[in-house]
Amino acid sequence: MDSQFWKKQPSKTSKTAPRRILDVEDFDSYDHWTRDCRVRSEAWFAIESWARETGFHMVAYKSKKRLYQKGMAPDSFITFLEVRHEEGRVVLKSWIEVSSKMRWLTLFHLPKELKIEPTGFWGVRIRRRACREINDLLVRLKQPEIAQSQYFHWGDLELTTLGLIALLPLPILLFALGLVGKIDIAAGLSNSLLSLFGEKLILIFGVGISFVLLHHWVVIRHLRKEWANIASFSMAAIIFITLNIFLFTKTSREMLDQKLVYYCVSHFNESKCQNQFSSLSPAEKTAFSKKLESLQKSLALKKE
Repeated sequence: MDSQFWKKQPSKTSKTAPRRILDVEDFDSYDHWTRDCRVRSEAWFAIESWARETGFHMVAYKSKKRLYQKGMAPDSFITFLEVRHEEGRVVLKSWIEVSSKMRWLTLFHLPKELKIEPTGFWGVRIRRRACREINDLLVRLKQPEIAQSQYFHWGDLELTTLGLIALLPLPILLFALGLVGKIDIAAGLSNSLLSLFGEKLILIFGVGISFVLLHHWVVIRHLRKEWANIASFSMAAIIFITLNIFLFTKTSREMLDQKLVYYCVSHFNESKCQNQFSSLSPAEKTAFSKKLESLQKSLALKKE
């Protein structure tokens, strides 16, 4: 293996980031994440075991140093971990190389190298993944995890979960925009229409959140199968969109019924009554006429 990797390189002009864990974790002059660990025993066995389990391969070594790499494709991301192990001490350095293709796809928002940082936006998913893998090694060495990596971040979510979260607001927005124009401002009518609209909107929102939670906690966390992730995402999307269409149609009909009763019976307004009545199909007009006759009879009996 090539031991020339560690030959002296020209220094890189960059500002050293402030220490994140005092005297333990830092960034060197190349912006490579660095952790200086104190260990009580030989650590190579734990390191080699971790590398096999996480898919890292040793690509260079020199006496007490070893270089591990994950990712071989030249058109994506490659994560490197340098390990220097001396008596009672392990020094870890890690960074992520970004291919030219990925930089082109992101319009060069991604740098040539990504820092091992658990926050931010650009490249955060690959950086969070590297943090999780390195944290696994740190735990085996009985060391604290990377600073701030233990907190929740959307970059930890699986792609199909992110897809569901991005997809669900669209049908809800279309549902709301489609029905809000059907709400008439009138005393005694607006509140009932808004109540009907709000009930259905809360129902759709609750179902959407339930789908996301079931997909993430049951399918992603327990099944852990790619085909299950895709099947769950597809089924949830189809069911949710179908439910939106059904509830939109049902709510529109219920709103129309309330407006017909309001304008044609309880607060008679000839022009608005005719306008609402004209939007009914022939069968619905016949049914409403019968309903109107029964309502008029019941009102006449109450007056008597």
